[in-house]
Amino acid sequence: MGKKVSLIGLSFLIMALLVSTVVSCAKPKAPETIVWKYQVSPTRVALSFQDRFPAFEQKVIQKSNGRLKIEAYGAGELGFKGSERLRLIKEGIIQASCTTYTDGDYPPLGLLDLPGIWKDQDEALRVARQLIPVMGPALEKKFDAQIVGVMMYEEQNIVTNKRVLSLKDLQDVGKIRVWNLSGSLFLEELKASPVLMPGSELYVGLQKGVVNGCFTGASSQIGFKVVELCKYAIRDANLGLGLVYNVVSKTAFEALPKDLQQVVLDSFRELSDVGPELSRKWGEQAYKEMEKDWGMEVNTLPPEELKKFRDAGEKVWPVLAEKGGPETIEIYKQLLKLIGK
Repeated sequence: MGKKVSLIGLSFLIMALLVSTVVSCAKPKAPETIVWKYQVSPTRVALSFQDRFPAFEQKVIQKSNGRLKIEAYGAGELGFKGSERLRLIKEGIIQASCTTYTDGDYPPLGLLDLPGIWKDQDEALRVARQLIPVMGPALEKKFDAQIVGVMMYEEQNIVTNKRVLSLKDLQDVGKIRVWNLSGSLFLEELKASPVLMPGSELYVGLQKGVVNGCFTGASSQIGFKVVELCKYAIRDANLGLGLVYNVVSKTAFEALPKDLQQVVLDSFRELSDVGPELSRKWGEQAYKEMEKDWGMEVNTLPPEELKKFRDAGEKVWPVLAEKGGPETIEIYKQLLKLIGK
């Protein structure tokens, strides 16, 4: 009798396992979340990061119903140099990036941030979009990098540890950190002393006196904590907008289902659309914070001095194009037509 009961119990157990297996096999698996790494330029604490990328990440999750996640990483968080971004896209180490610092790998990108080239943020966005079909094929061929939108930061400005109200004042500051060739050529034309330096080295560079000022976006000056060491800023000099492209790995993009490809395109297009509005907002807010929270003196150059800066900026345009070679020269000509020059 005991054996019979045991056999019956065993039979029920086997049946239960079979039913459980059938049910578990019939139950559809939840789709796996695809995760992309997206390298951006500002530090995570900068206004231009906080005011844009957390919302972008959430929109991608919502649009994809949780199937795609694009994680934004601030300056220095992934442990590589900004100039390596396009190469890391090609190697598949990151799947998305803005093109800040990459004009050494692809010189035409430097044309997007020539000092004084843009009338305003709206013109910058319009023309940068018109140039995507011109620059896009080369980036895809050389770096597997597909342009998916325009990334705009705020007005580029100069902060220093000495008051600057004239060109002579700027020349007396000493070495000033810049982040690209355009900025370097511009300060050279002004007879100032530019030093190419990644943002990750900037604070220590200022502490040790390697540089005495910085040329970058107004809110980035706060994000990089430059405002702790430099107490003077120049504004409204039309020095550039930190204009770059957003690119994604073409290989990673094409591996996505069609609906997720559309999520990527829509999300980055929306990020581009809000660029001009956010750029203006960040500039104004950053200058207010500099004065109110950091006790900085924010100055506008007198008209006669401002003209010297703007004249120098325009002289840089053809120089940068020539340094970039035939392709950059040709794209520069197209850019001038698009802005009516």
